[in-house]
Order: sequence, then structure tokens, then C-alpha cells
Amino acid sequence: MSSSKSMKETCLDKGHRVGNFHNYYEFNPADNRLKIMENCGIFRYLVNDVFISSEDDEQIREKKRMKRDKAVKAVKAEEERKPQTDNSAKRNKRKLLYCDLGCNEGDLTLALGNAIMAETCDPMISLYCLGLDIDTELIKRAKSKNKQQHVYSYASQEDDDEDEDPSSMEAQVRYIEEAEFDACDFNNKDELKDPSSMEAQVRYIEEAEFDACDFNNKDELLLKSKTYLARFDVERFRLISVFSTTMWIHIHGGDKGLVDFFQRICSMTDYLLLEPQPSKCYRSVNVRLRKLWRPEVDVSTERLELRENIEYEVDRILKDFGFDKVDVDVDANVDVSHKADINEHAYTQKKDETSRTAWKRKLQLYRRRET
Repeated sequence: MSSSKSMKETCLDKGHRVGNFHNYYEFNPADNRLKIMENCGIFRYLVNDVFISSEDDEQIREKKRMKRDKAVKAVKAEEERKPQTDNSAKRNKRKLLYCDLGCNEGDLTLALGNAIMAETCDPMISLYCLGLDIDTELIKRAKSKNKQQHVYSYASQEDDDEDEDPSSMEAQVRYIEEAEFDACDFNNKDELKDPSSMEAQVRYIEEAEFDACDFNNKDELLLKSKTYLARFDVERFRLISVFSTTMWIHIHGGDKGLVDFFQRICSMTDYLLLEPQPSKCYRSVNVRLRKLWRPEVDVSTERLELRENIEYEVDRILKDFGFDKVDVDVDANVDVSHKADINEHAYTQKKDETSRTAWKRKLQLYRRRET
């Protein structure tokens, strides 16, 4: 279903035809999924391995931290020496890109991105987020929330033309680079903090952008994704997330449409975070449409053959496209090398339970094989 046609016809469906629920985060706040990701170990993996790429060896991590801190001090010293002309600190930052497909109003997109950056201690990493959704009204809300939470500034396209006319620079939503809070007795000169000695800093997404997109339209999805990637001169997103959106793509695109969608997004990312709706969710679609006296959709297993065992089929499809499921530990304190000492059945059951939402939808992280 095309985005222009669907948006005209689904205003009376209240989200039950294409999944564009206009009050979604009222009954399923973004914090719900963040807590699940934390409990099942996915969030910690995203921070340590996807966006920081930490090693298991603590000594190696410590050496990297020392090397990074030395590099940061060198950059800061160079900035102080040439404050008016040198933009090397900004240019030398490692830019990581995150894309959320089916972002709705953007609550989870911003919450996950900011949560990751809050845990990232590396000042040389910047996170940029792209949120896409079929509903133009939801995208407007996402942009509005983005503006309300952050301040405007003007930024150029980060090219080498330092004489660019400021009037040609586009207005972009920018995020607080750093913020810190600490207790201090101002009458105690020994306790009054020297700003240069402060280490712990809260960091946020560098920039977020939201746009409307029909995921069943391969040209539209590729164009908007590739255009965004080209801005940063990178080939792929570091992470693409698809929360409770695959069913709607499947219903309106059929088995082939779903497979084609996965093929497209697998070509554009290193990691993929999925929450596919199970088969029973398909049955609920027409139940709700009937209550609204709205036309039904064909969700039969005769038409959608992949539906009957959709979680298994998703694993199989992604494996064919070069992605493997990431085995994330439920308990961060569990030593993977000693899993033989753990009750395997109980551990597997715990992993399955903690990675499922309140609606029994399973969160699963996949990694590009070459990554």
C-alpha cells in the first residue's frame, strides 16, 4: 500500500491497518523496552560492543582508554592553540549512525540513542539518529518533540570551505554536547571543583532527523537511507532497529515483500535489532478492524506462508543474508567460558523470558557476519 493512499484511507483505522498508532507511547512508554533491553543484556552489549567495540580483556580495554585519553588531550591542546580556525576535534570524532524504522513519534528512537550515549565515556564518539515512519503526522510530532527538547544552532555540511556564506547553512537540531552535575560546598575551597578535573559527563545524541517513508516502497527506503548515509560518507548504519513493524510490512507486501525488506536493510547496517510480531498478532488485526467496521485484510497463512512460524523464518532469512543471532548473556556477571556449570535449560528459559516484552514479543539482536 502506498504511503499517500494508506494515509488517506487509514485515518479511521486508528492504527490497526498499517500500525501507525497515534497514542502508542501512552500505553507502551519507551522506558518499557529500555528496561527489557537492560534486563536481557542487549543494552549492555549495544554500549560495549556495538558502539564502543570493547574487548573482553580488561587490560586491553585499559590500554585503549589510556591511548584514547592521550589522543583527546592532544586534540584539546591543539584546539586551545588555534581556537579560531581549527575544527579538527569535530572532524576527528568517530561518527556512528543509528536508524529506527517504524519510529512512530520518536520517543524510543531518542530514548535509546541518549541512553547509549549516556553510558559512553568516549568523547571522540558522536551518535547520529535517523527515524523513519509511514505516517507524516507522527513524523511531525517526532520533529516537534525533538525541537522542544533541544536547542537550535546553525551548522554547515562539514566540508573544507571555511568561507561558506552563513546564510546558506541549514538549520539543524543539535544536542547538548556534555552536561555534568555534582555536589559541592562552595565555601570549601578544597572541595570546589576544577572543571578540567571532572571526568564523568553525561553525553547525548549529536543530531536526530525524522522523515516519512513507506517501507514497502524499495526505492523510497533506499533513497532516504542512502542519502542520509552519504551525508556522513559512510557505507552502512552501525545499528538499525525495527520494533513491532515487520508484521505490517508482511501484511501489505506479502512473503516476498518481507524478504525484500530484510534484504534491503541488511545491506545497510552492521547490526540489526528486531522485535517481530508473532503469528497470533496477525489474527488480532481483523478482529480490531471488524470492531471499527473497517474493511479487513488478508492475513491467511495461505497467502502469508512465513507467518505460521515467523520468528524461525526471520532467523533463517537473516542468516541467508549474512547475519547471525547474537548470543547475549542475561546476567552481565555470568562468565561465558563457564556456562557448562550453569543449568542450560534454566539459563535458556531465563534468556527467553527476559528478552520478551509484556506482549510476549521477543527482542533479538543480529550481527553482520563479516563484522
